[in-house]
Amino acid sequence: MADVIETDVLVIGGGAAGTNAVLKAADRGAKTMMVVKGLIGKSGCSIFASTIPFGTPTQEWAVDDMSPEERSRHRLVFMVRYYNHYLADQEYCRRLDAYMRTEFFGDLERLGAYWRRDDSGRIQPTGSRRTPNLVAHKQGATGPAILDKRRREILRRDIPVHEECAVTSLLTDGGCVVAATVLDYRRGKFFVVTAKSVILATGHSDYLATRSTGTREQSADGVAMALRAGAELANLEIQWWHTSDVLEPKAWMRFHLYPNPLMGTQETSRLYNSLGEMFYEQKTHSPGASAPYTEQIRRLSREVAAGKARWDGGYHSGYDHIPAEITRTHQHRPRC
Repeated sequence: MADVIETDVLVIGGGAAGTNAVLKAADRGAKTMMVVKGLIGKSGCSIFASTIPFGTPTQEWAVDDMSPEERSRHRLVFMVRYYNHYLADQEYCRRLDAYMRTEFFGDLERLGAYWRRDDSGRIQPTGSRRTPNLVAHKQGATGPAILDKRRREILRRDIPVHEECAVTSLLTDGGCVVAATVLDYRRGKFFVVTAKSVILATGHSDYLATRSTGTREQSADGVAMALRAGAELANLEIQWWHTSDVLEPKAWMRFHLYPNPLMGTQETSRLYNSLGEMFYEQKTHSPGASAPYTEQIRRLSREVAAGKARWDGGYHSGYDHIPAEITRTHQHRPRC
């Protein structure tokens, strides 16, 4: 007979969304619990995050005589046109912008995250004014720095956490999800968690594709469990296939090699075809783009059509043209 644990709110997933959800639920007085297939903050895409969008500009960031409302509309139009946000719930994006400015960054700062500020105390984002970002001290460590603080806060508040435990199914009653079955694969135990509310924070669904740029730890398990249970899904992340790969070693999944400028510099990676010819570099081909992924895809399609690359490989990203000092200064994260 499996053990049964009761709680008010069960959060499945220990990345940025899961850690934030469990802390917010605890703030409201709910009895909370987390189930994480790996370790809190160490088994998802969040650990690779180096910058965080600063959200819709307010008056202090408005330029060119635009009002905050005009600036907000301008940025949303830009994001829809160039950043594929036409696939997203735009009203949700607006609410997210407001939440990040009014709560998210303040919460992290109270936990010890360091944001650069000017002499008047205003947060100083980096990057273009159109898409400002925040970067934790020593770029390349924003994701780990934030999630380490989230982890410490969760443990400090004695919120029950089951790490290295995989949820295997969601259980329903009257059409509502009321419980989850869990396999503790490290100890070889099986148990059930009942809850008044279940929050799925399991990331996007990279395993739905044969080859993708998601991390190995991310999977479509959350989506599959919800569909099997007939649960209603909200704020579902799309899968985004990045045009990136490494020359060696060969891998069945691509790595996160973004084409954007390395933080603190205008240097960008290059894409090479199977003949070693460069066919894309952001600072050369689309220097003003905040997310040049669609342009990468267009140029890759030409290489594929010419027989110089394949959709599943035959091309790679390169950083060897960038001075080593830039990489060490802005991208290197010391081993702990």
